[in-house]
Amino acid sequence: MSNLPCEKKPSFRYPIGFWNYPSVQVTPVSQVESWKRAGITCNQTPFFSYGSHDPAAMVAMLDEMHRAGMRAFVCVSDLDFHRFLQEAFRPVFARAYADFGRHPATYGFFIGDEPLNGQEFSACVRAYQIMREIAPELTPLLNFNPYWEGMENDLLGGEALIDRFVRESGCPLICYDCYSQMNPGDEGINMYFRNLNRYVGAAERNGVMVWNTLLSCGHFRYRVPDEDDIRWQLST
Repeated sequence: MSNLPCEKKPSFRYPIGFWNYPSVQVTPVSQVESWKRAGITCNQTPFFSYGSHDPAAMVAMLDEMHRAGMRAFVCVSDLDFHRFLQEAFRPVFARAYADFGRHPATYGFFIGDEPLNGQEFSACVRAYQIMREIAPELTPLLNFNPYWEGMENDLLGGEALIDRFVRESGCPLICYDCYSQMNPGDEGINMYFRNLNRYVGAAERNGVMVWNTLLSCGHFRYRVPDEDDIRWQLST
């Protein structure tokens, strides 16, 4: 994690978490203890939906994460940018903030994963603006795609992608995933460091934090990382 300035400094020494896909309904709070043993310090909550789940279940999860010394990005399915409608987003976030945003474990809310075109980027910017307006003390989380050559032209007509997003959204944290380092040969390693340089450079230019998502299990075409692979990824 960068030591660059942001409005709200983390209360943990080093942010380690994981993608947390199940719902709060099927995730017992007892699992938090296993996360703690694994060294997790800042993590997504299980997913919650107002149409399907009891807010008390999310509060119980946040209580347990707080007792374990973790900070949380609250995952509310109704706030994912893929579902974004400007008119509906604000009242849903205002409700989520009232229910969960003031909890001492809450570090921010999750916006979504890997926007891929101008319309999706615009939705993410607007979601960020509303979250920052209602809850300026929190840090929303959006995860970007790995960088590929020509990404700016493919997605936003040539303009620096992350710089534009930070400028328009006011975000204090950028996050991205890249797993090419778990492919054989040098090409994947080169792409990994190209990503690291691009995103860290954008963070430094804009004075924000940058986090990256590393590979901890076999996925798609990427190999299962061994202990040395995990250590190497963390060391970068």
